[in-house]
Amino acid sequence: MLQLAPSSAGKVYLLGHWGGIEIPDPYRQGREVCEAVYHQIATAVELWLLRL
Repeated sequence: MLQLAPSSAGKVYLLGHWGGIEIPDPYRQGREVCEAVYHQIATAVELWLLRL
């Protein structure tokens, strides 16, 4: 994103930013991995909601 729009620096964050969560890509992984990633996403969204 920053390469496409350098002016977005400081305005664009990864979903896991506030929790220090690095959310992996679950593509072609098993159900357990997908469920774990789902929970990471849900946690990250909850942390964003606290900041809005």
